[in-house]
Amino acid sequence: MSPDVRQDFLKGGGFCLRHFWEAKRIEERCWPAGGIGIALLCENLIRQYSVETTEYLDDKQRRSLSILRRSRKRRDFRAPGFGCVFCQDNEEREQHLLQTIQELMEQPAWSKMLEEAPLCLRHAVLALNVWQDALSQERIREHFQAHLSQLTEDIEEFIRKSDWQYRNEPKGREQDAVFRAIEYLVGLDRQFPGYVDGRFAQPPSEGELDDRSVIARRRTR
Repeated sequence: MSPDVRQDFLKGGGFCLRHFWEAKRIEERCWPAGGIGIALLCENLIRQYSVETTEYLDDKQRRSLSILRRSRKRRDFRAPGFGCVFCQDNEEREQHLLQTIQELMEQPAWSKMLEEAPLCLRHAVLALNVWQDALSQERIREHFQAHLSQLTEDIEEFIRKSDWQYRNEPKGREQDAVFRAIEYLVGLDRQFPGYVDGRFAQPPSEGELDDRSVIARRRTR
């Protein structure tokens, strides 16, 4: 890692939870014999937080003196990962892509695609903040309100059929409503499996349900 990138890493409090574990997994795959890149980053970050914690507590103690309460500027102390460089890069890319999508919405083919596969709620909210055109904002609002209405209906049906009085009723589109709700609220996360008990979880075995099989099943209905 170059000095400039390392400085950005430390300035942002390191990687966020997701990207730290992803970086660790990539290192384990690329250097089976054992890499020390993540170890060095952790060492730098731990040293930084050790110093910052001491400075923050000392400053807080000094501020407790009544004569200094208003005259001293409060020191910020933020949790690790608050300025993850990967997250910031993703946010910049997302904004650029949303601006591109706004332009493509003028084309009938793209407009139809957005109606059939609307933006997830997170990106819809981001689009409402990024897009300045009132017509584009209204179209997005109509799309996600219609989708939220359908999801609400399916979730309510899923919950109803979870009751012992109705659980023997035939299954319908509500059976994957929870998955679709999470997918719509925050998007899919299928690139990297979770880190469990000191090791990375293995991909689903043959026949085991994962997000891709659910999507494929739903699209073939």
